[in-house]
Amino acid sequence: MKRTLLDIVESGRVGHAYLFVGPEGIGRKSIAKRFAQLVMCMGDTTKRGEVCSVCTSCKLHRSDTNPDYKIISEPEGKNAIGIDAIREIQESMTRAPLYGRRSFYVINNAEKMTVQAQNALLKTLEEPPEYVVLVLVCQNVSLLLETVKSRLSRMDFSRNTDEEIGEILRRKGVEPSDMIYSYADGIPGRALSLVDSDVEEVRKDIINIVVQVTNGGVADRKKAMKVIEGYQDKRDFVFYTFMSIYRDIMIMSRYARNVKIQNAGYDKELYSLARKLGFHKAKECIEVVDSTWKRIGKNVNFKLSCELMLVKLQEVIND
Repeated sequence: MKRTLLDIVESGRVGHAYLFVGPEGIGRKSIAKRFAQLVMCMGDTTKRGEVCSVCTSCKLHRSDTNPDYKIISEPEGKNAIGIDAIREIQESMTRAPLYGRRSFYVINNAEKMTVQAQNALLKTLEEPPEYVVLVLVCQNVSLLLETVKSRLSRMDFSRNTDEEIGEILRRKGVEPSDMIYSYADGIPGRALSLVDSDVEEVRKDIINIVVQVTNGGVADRKKAMKVIEGYQDKRDFVFYTFMSIYRDIMIMSRYARNVKIQNAGYDKELYSLARKLGFHKAKECIEVVDSTWKRIGKNVNFKLSCELMLVKLQEVIND
C-alpha cells in the first residue's frame, strides 16, 4: 500500500478522492497522514518516501497544526457524522491552501456519515476544487452509498505478516510472543496497544478470574469484576484472553494433556478447568464471552455487560 501511494506522489498524478479500507488498527489513518505530508511538502528531497522537514508545511505537520490538513470524525458522544460537518468542510474547501499546493481532508470512520451527509458530499466528489484531496477512512464499505463509492479510488489495506508485526514491535523495544502475534492477527495497531502493557500480568489475572468464576460464588464474582474494571482500557485484549483460555480448555478436554495450547505455562490450571467444565461447557462459555464482547463493541455499558457475563458464565458452569 505504501509503495502504491509513493508511486502516485512521484508521478504527480494525485487524485481528488480516495477510500482507504481495512480493519481498525491496520494503519489507514497514519498512512493517510503520511500521504498528506508527502503531497503537501514544498521542499526538495532525494530520498523516496521522505519529506524535506524544513518547509512551512512540514514544520506545521510535525506539530499537528497545519491548517491545510483537516480531520473529520463523529463528534464526541455521538455515533454519526452529520450533514453539518460536511457543509462545514465544504465551506472550508472554497479557500485555497495557505502553505502548499493542496488541502487535505480526511474523514475517519466514513461509514458513520448519515445518508444526508453522504448525499451532501456527492457535490464535492462530482466537482472537487483542483487543490483538494479527500480521503475517506472506512471499515464497513457496505454502509457507504454506491454513488459515493463509485467516485472514490479504493485502496484496501491487507494484514501484515508475523515477521512485519515483529519488526514493528522490536522498533518499539518489545520482543513479540506467540500470544501477541495471535492477538494482533496481522494488525499493527493491536500489537502496539500492548507495548506498554504487561501481557503476562493480564493473562495471569484473567486465568485467575476463570478459576474463581468456575469454583466460586457471588463473592468471587465481585472480586473478579474489580480486576476486569482495572483493565477497561485493554478490554479487547482482556476479551481475547478470555476466549483463548476457554478455547484451550476445549482442546484439553477433548485431546491429550500435552497438546499445543495458546496459554502455555498454565497447563496445570487449564487441565483442572478442562476436567471440571468439559468440551461443551467450555464452548458455551466462549459464546457468552463473544456475545458480551460484541455488545460492548456497540457501546453497551462496559461494567454492566461484564457483570452480566460473569453471572452467565457461572450459570453455564453450574447447570
